[in-house]
Amino acid sequence: MLGRQNQRNSTSVLDAAPERAAAQAAEHFLRRPAVDQLLIDAFDKPLTTVTAGAGFGKTQAVLSALRSTECNTAWMQLSELDNHVSRFWERLAQALDPQEEQLYDKLISLGYPESYAAFDQFLKLLSQKHEQTTVLVFDDFHLIRNMVILDFIELFISAQVSGFSIVLVSRKRPEISLSGMLSKGLLARVSEDDLRFSKEELASYLHLQGIQLSQEVLADLYAYSNGWIFGIYLAGLAAKKGNHQGFNPLLAAKEDIFDLIEKELFQKASDALQILLIKLSLLDVIPAELLRELAGHEQSLITEMTQLSMFIRHDPFQDSYRIHQLFEEFLQAKKAWLHTDEISQVHTTAAQWYLEHEHTFAAIYHYKADGRYREIFDIIKAIRGRVSGEAANSLLELIEQAPKDLLKAAPLVRVMQAAFLFNNNRLAEAKVVLLALQEEYEELPPTEENRTVLGEVYCLLAMFCIIENDYAFEELYRKADELLPHGSSLVDNRTCIAEGHNVCSISNPAAGELQRYQDALFRAAPAMARSMNGCGFGLEYLNAAESSLYTGNLKAAEQFAYEAISRAGQYRQYDTAYMAQFVLVRIYTARGNYAKAIEILDQLKSQLEVIHVAECCSLYDVISGWFYTKLGETKQVAEWIRHEEEIHKTRAPVLIGREYLVCTDSLLAEERYFELLAFIERTDSKFEERGILFALIQNRIIGAVTHHYLGNHELSIRFLAEAYELSYPNGLIMQFVEYGNRMRTLIHAARLNEDCTIPREWLDLIYTKSSSYAKMTAQLTAEHASLNGLCTGGAGALGRTKLSKRELELLTHLCRGMTRKEIASHCYLSLSTVNSVLKSAYNKLGAFNAADAARLAREQNLIPAG
Repeated sequence: MLGRQNQRNSTSVLDAAPERAAAQAAEHFLRRPAVDQLLIDAFDKPLTTVTAGAGFGKTQAVLSALRSTECNTAWMQLSELDNHVSRFWERLAQALDPQEEQLYDKLISLGYPESYAAFDQFLKLLSQKHEQTTVLVFDDFHLIRNMVILDFIELFISAQVSGFSIVLVSRKRPEISLSGMLSKGLLARVSEDDLRFSKEELASYLHLQGIQLSQEVLADLYAYSNGWIFGIYLAGLAAKKGNHQGFNPLLAAKEDIFDLIEKELFQKASDALQILLIKLSLLDVIPAELLRELAGHEQSLITEMTQLSMFIRHDPFQDSYRIHQLFEEFLQAKKAWLHTDEISQVHTTAAQWYLEHEHTFAAIYHYKADGRYREIFDIIKAIRGRVSGEAANSLLELIEQAPKDLLKAAPLVRVMQAAFLFNNNRLAEAKVVLLALQEEYEELPPTEENRTVLGEVYCLLAMFCIIENDYAFEELYRKADELLPHGSSLVDNRTCIAEGHNVCSISNPAAGELQRYQDALFRAAPAMARSMNGCGFGLEYLNAAESSLYTGNLKAAEQFAYEAISRAGQYRQYDTAYMAQFVLVRIYTARGNYAKAIEILDQLKSQLEVIHVAECCSLYDVISGWFYTKLGETKQVAEWIRHEEEIHKTRAPVLIGREYLVCTDSLLAEERYFELLAFIERTDSKFEERGILFALIQNRIIGAVTHHYLGNHELSIRFLAEAYELSYPNGLIMQFVEYGNRMRTLIHAARLNEDCTIPREWLDLIYTKSSSYAKMTAQLTAEHASLNGLCTGGAGALGRTKLSKRELELLTHLCRGMTRKEIASHCYLSLSTVNSVLKSAYNKLGAFNAADAARLAREQNLIPAG
């Protein structure tokens, strides 16, 4: 019936009664409201899985939650004997009988349903409506291995019988298909992590037992038990026996736990499994494939190991195993059972496996444990592009710990040391390392090896010069090109160098600097691409595209951007191509061309599925985030961009980049003005330290706009003047224009301000262009709403200014010709309240008078026309 008919071979399990009793005892006097509520909420779904190893109080947690509900309960405590179909059916009938009179007799008469027709009859017997939900619990579900029974339960779950909520309590993931239930939101999962005692619960439990421990001892106990209820219970027993000051229950509890492990688990394992377990304790996480390799592909050995679910947890999503910390400590104490060459073989096998699967840092860890620094150096020299700040610090620490003689003999690793310092924005330290290498190798005989090292030094120094606006990069790339006829061995086309801030990263605001930098980059480009194996190919055209964009020459920017994309494609410079696409998205946004902008975003998203370049994922987040912010859809912005602390975790510290632009725009769109001012104050020092002109201008513009909307007009004009001084010499206008209505309103206020020293003709230019930009973005949002079937009018319409009901009401009255006094009388409000509400509406719309507000509101379909 219903699919699979064969049964699996029966396997022995450890008796878990002591652990269950311990868990119940531990929870008996401690209420856990959070766990209760988690399960109570779960009972609202057709299916709940409660999955954790022994000693985590699964059963007690479900019982506790059920006591807090008005649900009926049908409980099946399963055992090995329930793998017999007839016994299982009889016990299921007994469990369900209290829920309906004579149901037991009906089910027994029906018998186990061996056809779909019989199964339908079973469902009909359960289908009578009850006032309360029945929660049917299958406890110790992991003991069921009979595929006939598993098929029945799977079908029972899929039927979603009205008034029934099924709970599977198991030590391991139920071996039935649950993906359909999960995808439809019909499955609630309660995991081991949900059931662990928190630090507070641990302290509360021990306090209830009359046990007082120091915070230090509590911290140690929690670290070792990791919230495992059984371990905490044993620690509590040990503490009750230790009646002297300063007693640490952890040590006594560990003795009891280790004794239990030795007698009930380790001694019962085969000799081969004992050795394998000790070997596995040398690993942190154990991928299933690596486990098979270390087990010599002996499936019976792996099967025997998986029965130790109390101490070895399988993660089905990562297909890996993790040994509980206490069991791991127990096993590591037996490390002496292994020969030195056996330990070395484990680390070597693990390192090679991780390296083959591109887990670089895990491979390095195991090579280090085996003292194999030469292999580590080879891995370090193969690392390309940026890494996280934490990863770079780990690599730097590793290099510093390496034997000095080995490091001296590996100069390219010292170059990489500078690269990691550079990665973490420790520019001064990086330059010290590189300049010392330059001085050393310029004095050595020009052997092929020495010339190679010097060429690599010149390459990295040139990259420093580019971001520091030092034109020495021209000469350095020329020298590197001469010394590295076959290109760098440390940098290739996989290295991303266009993922930081704008490529046109000039620091000097003097007139002509933008063109000077562009010319230098065009001259250096051929040598740069040759010496770095195609890395940076097309970068000069991306720089020209960005320069043209910021000066408002959109036609030239478009032409340069497409050329950059074409050239970048020749050497798979995805970062350059993505950033050129960003230029195009900004151009099409300025032109109001929604179709082209969306087409580019769709292409970039689909490309991610093919190229699998991690850096491009974050670049896509930046590009799409910028565009959707212009539409007012800040919820579409990736979470890591919306929060400053997440930016630091996601990006290499040296990449002070475009994500800051999107973050500030998102905060501005959500009118989180005070957060925004704090954000630009924090980032200003970073931008000034690096001399990133465009970022400094950006912060000044944001400060001007924000202070204007907060009513700080003097500060607003000051910030605007500073932005003007930094941008005017090179004709940079687009950063102002892209703020549309907000900039238009600000410029209007500046033109009326007698203290504003900014030339009128410049103010008029920005006013005109930002007004035009605002119309284009309004067109974009309208088209977006139309094409996506979104609301096109009313408060909060997607892509439009979000006005409150009160703001909309008063603005509508104003647009119909009512005076403010009349509005106040009509709406039973004070005149000051009317003025305050209308001022808020003006600010949100970017309007500077009633007529302007009426026009903008009608353009966005916020109020009726006429």
